[in-house]
Amino acid sequence: MLIHGLGDGAYIWADFARHLPADYRAFAVDLRGHGYSPRSADGLYFTDRHVADLIDTLDRLGLDRVVLIGHSLGAEIALRLAIARPERVAALVAVDFAPESNPTGLRVIHNLVNSVRLYATIDEYLQWLARTRPMASMEMLRYCAAESLEGSADQGFRLRIDPQILSLAHAPSSNASLEWTLLARVACPTLILRGSSSAVLSKAAAERMAATLPHCTLQEITRSGHAIMLENPAGFREHVAAFLREVRERVRQSGSSAS
Repeated sequence: MLIHGLGDGAYIWADFARHLPADYRAFAVDLRGHGYSPRSADGLYFTDRHVADLIDTLDRLGLDRVVLIGHSLGAEIALRLAIARPERVAALVAVDFAPESNPTGLRVIHNLVNSVRLYATIDEYLQWLARTRPMASMEMLRYCAAESLEGSADQGFRLRIDPQILSLAHAPSSNASLEWTLLARVACPTLILRGSSSAVLSKAAAERMAATLPHCTLQEITRSGHAIMLENPAGFREHVAAFLREVRERVRQSGSSAS
């Protein structure tokens, strides 16, 4: 189950899903208020609501036990689900996330807030993406631009996102933070991926996560920042595939199953 980060959508996993290791199926979700998922009637997007949505999605799909792969906010959702419902999670990949905020990562939120506006053309948004994610290929960014916008050439284009989500990003008190002590309750094998140039996940925080999670491996992906799966897709695929092979072997030995 693939869970995107704040302001993105299921489309960010397209490259990875196309190269998924044999014997795995990929399910990518649009979080509420993002992409094609409905918006909250009350305009609130607490993290626990995203967790409840994900559990409901697993139930509707008939998936009893899965591997969760989450980026940024998606990683927090995955960790919270693994803590709340450990029997549903066979393994977990947390991509560029830690419970504590890196001050230099505030510019990522600032960029997201500035992105919620009207664009005359898809190419105008593509150029904005190229400036904010310079390590990603233009081919990758072109696909993201086309998938993340709605509108027309006559009326302009906007992101498929409820702007209220980003306004709440400025109010940390609206979401209870994930405490470091809770990470010790994550029972499943976990892989932490950090972009070597990430402004969001510091090396120190990544190492602290690896030391706190009981069954954890930390890998740093070169030539990437916060959006590793877009900026170094080959490196991302390589490390996740190796981890999934280990998980598959553990599952076979235990006699249980994971999707």
